[in-house]
Amino acid sequence: MFEPAAVRVGSVDAGPGSPSGGAVLTVTDTGKQITIDLDADMASVAAKDTKVQVSVPDGTIIDATVTSVGAAVEKEDENKEKIMKVPIVLTPDDPAAGGDVVDVTLSATFTRTLATGVLRVPILALLAGPDGITQVEVVDGKKSRLVTIATGTFGDGLVEVVKVVDGRLVEGNEVVVAQ
Repeated sequence: MFEPAAVRVGSVDAGPGSPSGGAVLTVTDTGKQITIDLDADMASVAAKDTKVQVSVPDGTIIDATVTSVGAAVEKEDENKEKIMKVPIVLTPDDPAAGGDVVDVTLSATFTRTLATGVLRVPILALLAGPDGITQVEVVDGKKSRLVTIATGTFGDGLVEVVKVVDGRLVEGNEVVVAQ
């Protein structure tokens, strides 16, 4: 039997005296792959080319990359309830990583940076200005002034300032927070 590229024998399916016409061997790719059935509501963190860290049973951390994201499929969880899962395939960045680990349970960590270099203020610093504008009160020494802003993403008690519409607001300014 000949293959156009190197393969790994997964199983020998026939032996001496087996009937002809059946499968002889099952082969797999020689490259290492990690497959994950990810909860469908988490699929947004696993886009193609996303970097992932995988922990193998001996505690070694392997850097890997998402190489394919399948369509959501219905599977049963441990309680026999139907749940939507998205099949994800990861490829280790270093082909030698993980040694000879085959068919074991792994843990994967997906990290997603939502924004970098963002100016944020506490949500409790937001003021409703005239005509529905949003403002913050900036303290300059013993004086304060109102600055009109446009807000973006909210999270962890903070809000992103996507634009300073009127006034000046920079990193390090003190803003008044409601109590």
